[in-house]
Amino acid sequence: SSSFFGDYPDVVAFILIVIVGIFVAMGSKASTNFNSMFTIVNMAVIVIVVGYGITFADFSLWTGTDAEGRSNFFPYGVNGMLAGAASCFFAYIGFDGLATAGEEAKS
Repeated sequence: SSSFFGDYPDVVAFILIVIVGIFVAMGSKASTNFNSMFTIVNMAVIVIVVGYGITFADFSLWTGTDAEGRSNFFPYGVNGMLAGAASCFFAYIGFDGLATAGEEAKS
């Protein structure tokens, strides 16, 4: 017994859509600046998370083997790597459609 709409309105999403719409209405230069700003913010967050996370890394796990004889550094081999890469591929495939739509837009 679920409905199409949620139990409460998502005000933050609405505000973000309005802000992005305003930037799009202002023109491609403003949209490009907006996109560049958020790209820099995203990259800064990634650097901060990796920098903070590396303080908890146990580099001794990169050498040696586990009880089953698998390497601690690459325990699932190429098959495990390809399975993870396939998951990431489908997670990021939407960006191609977004870039294509942006390329075809007229300013």
